[in-house]
Amino acid sequence: MGDGLQLEFPTGECAVATAFDASERARSMNDGLPPEAQIQVRLGVHVGKVISSVERDVYGKQVNLAARLVFLAGAGQNVTFSDARDAMADGVHADFEDVGECYLTNLAQPVRAFLVHPHGTSPQLMQCVDTSFDARFFGILNM
Repeated sequence: MGDGLQLEFPTGECAVATAFDASERARSMNDGLPPEAQIQVRLGVHVGKVISSVERDVYGKQVNLAARLVFLAGAGQNVTFSDARDAMADGVHADFEDVGECYLTNLAQPVRAFLVHPHGTSPQLMQCVDTSFDARFFGILNM
């Protein structure tokens, strides 16, 4: 993944809000800097069960998927899979733009991915679907 962080959040709403905040802070920090000095942030939000160690590390299949997810994002973009989009409550302040089926390393089947935009800024609007399962959200920040 290169320089990056993996963060765990209690809800999708928290993960998305943090993604938007991190993207906005990076844009602010980049103002006036030459392109070679700018920080290019790519963010991914994924949902799934994880295995936690005593050292507070998380690992497992969903963590590996989350690490791959971030590579679908371009500089300054936030991306998620359909499961995370579907698991978020209706109150999330975001628009989801379907980018279609994407192939990821070591996965036989493609996954459906969505760009996540602050509400009202997406060229293509989609609504969240409310679900009733309990899941952990985690985000990957790649710089």
